[in-house]
Amino acid sequence: GVDARRRAGTLEFHDLLVLARKVLTDPDQGAEVRASLRDRYRRLLVDEFQDTDPIQIDLAVRIAAADPASADDPRWADVPVEPGRLFLIGDPKQSIYGFRGADIHSYLSARRATHGRHYQLGTNYRSTRQLVDAVNQLFRHAEGHYAAGAFRFRKGEENPLPFDAVDAAGRGQQLVGVDGPFQALAVGMAEIEDMRGDDYREFFAQHCAEHIVRLLHDPRAGFEDDAGRFARLMPADLAILVRD
Repeated sequence: GVDARRRAGTLEFHDLLVLARKVLTDPDQGAEVRASLRDRYRRLLVDEFQDTDPIQIDLAVRIAAADPASADDPRWADVPVEPGRLFLIGDPKQSIYGFRGADIHSYLSARRATHGRHYQLGTNYRSTRQLVDAVNQLFRHAEGHYAAGAFRFRKGEENPLPFDAVDAAGRGQQLVGVDGPFQALAVGMAEIEDMRGDDYREFFAQHCAEHIVRLLHDPRAGFEDDAGRFARLMPADLAILVRD
């Protein structure tokens, strides 16, 4: 258990989070600890916030609380945060750490609870326009549901805003000859709504395999460089990311 790991000096990442929250909410020492941390860390910036788990946002809110003495409420969402102390940066489309306890609903709950200013950083400077258009198409088609199963928006919750892209002309090879690398993944939710477990995984494995075969047999699919030179798409150009 946690006590045994603490005695052995082998605490795990989750143990550190739990113990940190325990210190911050301690009925005797918590207020003093919160006040000390608040004085030391005047501004908190949480990057990649879409992969934050509920305990991490709990810690950030209590440290950035407007009044450390009263920041011991059981629910972090009920703790007022001083304006200008807490900055959250994240993209719900990139929420991929569910296996480690990250919860996209922490992101959505924090947006509602903090009542702060929201800024949309909607321009992608490192991907081609074709890739960005494909991602936007996928999310529009999903109608509030991420088809790959990373997260699902609850009824009434906002859909991620679409991205724009800076033209990548003169910045290397461009994928040509296909409508979009993710076009075949934009499947209707009715097809997978009732699927679970092995059926769900088998459906997407077959769907991806069929799409890859079509691309490799399509003479139009390939890469074109700035000089107009064309090279057919090869198996080595493709990568498949899977959960371990």
